[in-house]
Amino acid sequence: MPVRNSWRLAAPLAAILLGSMLVLAGCDTIGTESVTLRKDVNFRFEFSTEGREAGTAFNVDAVGTVDFGEVIAPEGFTTDEIIAVNVHSVSVQRVTPVGTNLDAFDRIALALVASGVPTRTVAELEPVPSSREATLPIVRSDVTQLAVQPSFRGRLTVVPAATPTEQYVLTARMEVVVEVEGV
Repeated sequence: MPVRNSWRLAAPLAAILLGSMLVLAGCDTIGTESVTLRKDVNFRFEFSTEGREAGTAFNVDAVGTVDFGEVIAPEGFTTDEIIAVNVHSVSVQRVTPVGTNLDAFDRIALALVASGVPTRTVAELEPVPSSREATLPIVRSDVTQLAVQPSFRGRLTVVPAATPTEQYVLTARMEVVVEVEGV
């Protein structure tokens, strides 16, 4: 009889130990799960083609910088929790002169620039369509190293198609997929 009673005591104890191990294992996986966000980052470029030759590329930095921490803060995340940031799409729109198209340029490319990090061209288009807005094909999607910096800015490389002097305002919208550490 004593052997029979010890099994009765051992079975509940084994169930408690097994259950505790499963709970602890579940806690380990909670910290390694991730959350995926889609966010838009917008840039504004103001420039003139005065003194620029047709067919010769030049760079224009965006007005202002981006603090990516502010971009993901509304969802309750910080840049310390970023696992990966990848560009999903980039579109460029010509704002001024009003009623004109992007085909004033032979080539348009968007790069991201941050102090201490190599400049990363993320999208480019050549030839440029005769439309007010265009989607640029992605050439490099991983921008994690730039997104975790205190700030970065957009840099547009443009190649004018003609030599007339004109003032331009272009905007770029970059949609990114952000993977952050989950709860």
